[in-house]
Parts: sequence; structure tokens; C-alpha cells
Amino acid sequence: MSRVFVFTATKMESRIVERMMRAKTHPPDAKNATIGEIGGNHVLLVSTGMGPHLARTAAVRFLPAPDPRASALRDTPVPDAVIIAGLAGSLTPSIGEGDIVIYENCLSATKKQDSISCSAKLVESVTRLLRDHGLESKAVTGISSPRIARLDQDREALAVSGADVVDMESFEIAAHSVAAGVPVTVIRAISDSPGSSMPDLNRALDSAGGFNRWALASVLASRPLATVRLFRASRRAIAVLERALSAMLSSQFLGAGPDRMPVGHTGALSQIQR
Repeated sequence: MSRVFVFTATKMESRIVERMMRAKTHPPDAKNATIGEIGGNHVLLVSTGMGPHLARTAAVRFLPAPDPRASALRDTPVPDAVIIAGLAGSLTPSIGEGDIVIYENCLSATKKQDSISCSAKLVESVTRLLRDHGLESKAVTGISSPRIARLDQDREALAVSGADVVDMESFEIAAHSVAAGVPVTVIRAISDSPGSSMPDLNRALDSAGGFNRWALASVLASRPLATVRLFRASRRAIAVLERALSAMLSSQFLGAGPDRMPVGHTGALSQIQR
């Protein structure tokens, strides 16, 4: 069986994976993690919270350190693959709401460094697997931003980088995965696109990686029509993402390959080892 780490940002996204799991357990020392089995895969699900900072914190906490000696000392289990999953916003008219996208590369809106390349083997495997289940996907470059891109001018500024879609977490997790030698892929469903104007959700974000419910209520009430449209689009995107993740995680498509790091660590999360 393959060992797969799945990273999501929000409870809405993580519940998709939790519903698929059997033999679920919650590690006492990691309240934001769930361990279980899906198909032929041992799965560790991590809910990071929103934004690059919390994504980086989760990656450091759960993924092996880039230095094998440090990883051995920390006794961190090594996954066969990392999957980053969730919703994203489109930066181009060619990618619409409800589309499934698979990242080939990850960029950062704040870090001026080369893009992070996802595992070409996983991109190919996921694309083929989804197609076999009647689901089409688009290969894209994604960019991670510390703020929600709510207006077309925000999307246009991010698109200058060459990115096709935007999220808030993928770059940090992908960068840590690649540095540790772990194959990584990003799968997201599009919840908003050019031409859609969302409520200013940035005003409601809190430092814990979620929304302040009182601030959120005020923001949503100020734009009722935009709020209804956003909720509908998000529900459609979540339904599409659930179909895609079910197809992926129910199949043992993640095997040993040339870009896989050797397995052999044991530790506090040893339930997912074998």
C-alpha cells in the first residue's frame, strides 16, 4: 500500500477526504491531522489553515526535513507522495469555474525565486486516472498569494507572473516536499474566475488560518448577491473536487519511482507506515 500525505487548507476541503476514510484515528499530538485508509492507500490528512505561513508551518511539522540526518533525528515518516488539494481561483478566461486543474509548477507571489516543479510522473498519472473516470483536467502553473484575489485587477497582477490559477498554500508545501525528495502534485477545483467579484473576505481572515465569524458575517452581509454567487460556485467546485479525489485516492496509483525518496523512518505517526 502507498503512503500518501494530503494537505488541505480549510475544513470544507478536508471533510471531502475524511468522508472517504476508513479506520480513522486522530493523533493526540496533532489535532489538525487525521490518519486512515482509502482504497489501497494509507493516508495522513493535514488541515493547514489558510495562507502561506500556516502552510509552511504544517509542511515543516509533518514532512521529512530536507537534511536526511535531521529527518532521522526527528523520526519523521516519509510519504510516497504528497497531494495538495482544495479550491483555487482562475486568472485566465480559458479556465472556468468547476474546472479541475493539476499544477505542473508552483510560484509564490511574495518569494522571488524559481518556480517549484511538481512531479511529472504524478501529473501524468493523475491526469490519466481522472480521464479514465470521465474527468478532464488542465495542466497549469499556480501561484500562491497571502491574500485572496477578489477583483479582476488582483487577478491581472498575479497573471503577469505567468500563472494560470491562484491559491494561498501550495507553494510552501510543494517547496518543502521537493526539497525533501518527496514527489508532490497539486489538484484543485476552480471556484471563481475573471469577471466574478467576491466579497472582501480578506477583511475577515484571522491569524489562525480561518475566518473571524463576526467579521465574516459583516463582510458577507454587505454583498448579499456576490455572497450567494460565491457559495453556489464553491459548492459546485467542492463537488467536482470530491469526485476527483475519490478517483485518485481509491486507486493505488502511487508507486515507487525515480523521484521517490527511500522509505524507512518510523515515528509518532507510525500507524500510516504499513
